[in-house]
Amino acid sequence: MPSGWTTTDGVRAASTLLASPAPRTGIAIVVTACYYTWAHASCCDPIADMREGWRADPDPTRARALCWWLYRPGLDSIGASSLIVAPTSAVACTAASSGPSLYFAEPMSAPLISVVVPTRNSARTLAACLAHIRQQTYRPVEVVVVDNGSDDDTVGIARRFADRVEHHGPERSAQRNRGYAVAEGDLIAFIDSDQLLEPEVLAQAAAVTAEDVRVGGVVIPELAFGVGFLASCRALEKQLYLGDARVEAARIFSRAALATVGCYSESILAGGEDWELDDRVRAAGFLISRTTAFVWHDEGRVRLRACFAKKRYYGRSLADYYRVADSPRSVSRAALLSRPGTLARHPARTTGMLVLKAVEAAGLACGALDAWVRPSAGAAESNLQPDDR
Repeated sequence: MPSGWTTTDGVRAASTLLASPAPRTGIAIVVTACYYTWAHASCCDPIADMREGWRADPDPTRARALCWWLYRPGLDSIGASSLIVAPTSAVACTAASSGPSLYFAEPMSAPLISVVVPTRNSARTLAACLAHIRQQTYRPVEVVVVDNGSDDDTVGIARRFADRVEHHGPERSAQRNRGYAVAEGDLIAFIDSDQLLEPEVLAQAAAVTAEDVRVGGVVIPELAFGVGFLASCRALEKQLYLGDARVEAARIFSRAALATVGCYSESILAGGEDWELDDRVRAAGFLISRTTAFVWHDEGRVRLRACFAKKRYYGRSLADYYRVADSPRSVSRAALLSRPGTLARHPARTTGMLVLKAVEAAGLACGALDAWVRPSAGAAESNLQPDDR
């Protein structure tokens, strides 16, 4: 039984609840003797059922099954919200072998999730980004914004939404690490300032990490939107990457995982640092899970010149990534050709996407050449605007 919980006879507990003038919304109840009845009736996994936590109004058939197991005539008239009233993050209890009984207590506190958002001249997208974090169905959430010398209204917007605003640089790895250092959460999410979280992302991340303590990182599948034809080509590209472990990387980490392996490598200024941390967490023996809810990348208006400049900047750090990573991933994008049916249905967007990737490949190559000819180029401070990063 979890520490701090008490046990009582089922009938006595039910009577106490019935005598209450109003539903006791601070109680989490586990009816161990009922699980196998529910499993038999609904063909579901009782343990998975419990890990999900009860909703405020559970299925009335379950309430009736509960009443039958309490051996109390007439209890099938109990309102569901009077008897089972709150979700719980408590550990699973196995079925009791000695007849019906209840375990109940005040619900355990939900773990704090800290969301770290690095910014640089992000006024165009930041308000929407932070608003979507504040609109998460999960509570409690802490928002930490780490700004790198913005000269627009980024800091003012951050102060309206964030619990804490830090100033740190020179690049996003250092910014994220600063956010991690000051964050207080048990889970740390790293979200870019031009990304929008769907409402269930943090709740799902909390659920998968609570279900298995070996989970150290959580991937949020990413889609994209923007203005114009090239933005629609980018959206097609993001769809092709979904579920590809060669491209995706975790954005949410347990504090235990980060305490074990460290945070982002500041030796990699830009490009590949997400992969390197994800791979380090896996190598340490942690599992990587994923949400089904998405994060949406606001591409704005995609311009070929800006894409070339961004990848050229990344290319200057490419050698650093291959030097730091124990098992570096390939920068090639084999996933782009893995779904020929999808490409065939969108011939114009496919052509645009291939042009976009050719321009970006040229940018990477030029950046790598820059770093080889002028090694100091890879250490230069970023002058890219947020849409270009």
